[in-house]
Amino acid sequence: MMPKLSAYRVAWNPRSQCYDVCSFNGKEYSVLPFTPGSSAWFDWLATITSFSFSSRHGARCTVRKESARRGGEYWSAYHRQRQKMLKRYLGRAANLTLAQLEEVALLLSPEPRSSVKIDDSSPGAARSPRPGREPAGANYLHNDLLEARLQMPHLPATLLMRPHLVAQVQEGLQRALTLVCAPAGFGKTTALLTWAKAHPEQRIAWVSLDRLDNDPIQFWTYVLSALQRTWPQIGTSLLAWLRSPQSPPLSAVLRHLLNALASVQEKLVLVLDDYHLITAAAVHQTLSTLLEHQPAALHLVLLTRQQPPLPLAHLRAQGHLYEIGPRSCALASLRLCSFFKRRASLYQRRAFSLCLSVRKAGLLVCNWQPSPCKITQIRFILCKLFLGNISMSWLT
Repeated sequence: MMPKLSAYRVAWNPRSQCYDVCSFNGKEYSVLPFTPGSSAWFDWLATITSFSFSSRHGARCTVRKESARRGGEYWSAYHRQRQKMLKRYLGRAANLTLAQLEEVALLLSPEPRSSVKIDDSSPGAARSPRPGREPAGANYLHNDLLEARLQMPHLPATLLMRPHLVAQVQEGLQRALTLVCAPAGFGKTTALLTWAKAHPEQRIAWVSLDRLDNDPIQFWTYVLSALQRTWPQIGTSLLAWLRSPQSPPLSAVLRHLLNALASVQEKLVLVLDDYHLITAAAVHQTLSTLLEHQPAALHLVLLTRQQPPLPLAHLRAQGHLYEIGPRSCALASLRLCSFFKRRASLYQRRAFSLCLSVRKAGLLVCNWQPSPCKITQIRFILCKLFLGNISMSWLT
């Protein structure tokens, strides 16, 4: 007798490397137009009573909505193992995240499903997986990481020094988190690179993020790899956990990471560039856990174009947050004129083919990239400089 198919399913898609939310129409499953963790996901949870869950590691369970005796509703996960029905409490819908579903599905899985046994007291005690096929979606973790994303970018050749920003970044080390939030082109990355060059003694772990890092396993694989390069004692066994065909819950990995960082005496700086590309709630949740229990030896720097959904208000109230915004990154008029006067002869023959991004908040030329747009604005600026008729009023 064929098992009855669930009306709704949340399953890992190895092709797109993400989870699909599907509904069964009587013949086949169709993918719904939202992802777990989004606002539409929580609206959907309010309209259904159960769904099946299949993790990236092959662990499965059935998730059901139940009513509390004193009113209200909560979710539980079920899995039949032989003749016994196992149950795990998940909590209310607001707590129903992918990280929690993966962890509970792994706990409910029968013992033979696990190809790697892990002793929680010793993160390095993982055994080699048995020969055979690995779960779908696990192979990409065994590929080499993109090395360029773990290295600090090169400073631009035409660098405009901004010592006030370097001083602000250095001052932010006294807090737990430095948040550099400004639009594109304001020199956020350049400011951190300038500070790193001015303080070569500082241990810095750098990760340049992209959209694929919305997968929590890949995100923390890059973070642990960057930390290991800076401090080799950190991350070796934890990376083995994440690279195993059936990795343990991220909560266990983070717990051992925090314990390892607590034993470090020297200050470590972890820089996450382009954090605005991270939209997955599971990644934000795990990073919030790190911030909540952050050891004194670790300082986190986030470079982003928008405010991240992290507990910033709580950190700000406790004095653990240092913020660098657009006003600090914007270029003052005097520095802009100084920049052009030093380079006027270099760009004079191409004055009518160069351009500069002109913003009301300030004119920024930290990363000089000629482009064919806004030619009229650059003509006006350069002609003023070349003719010696420099006025500060039109720049403000």
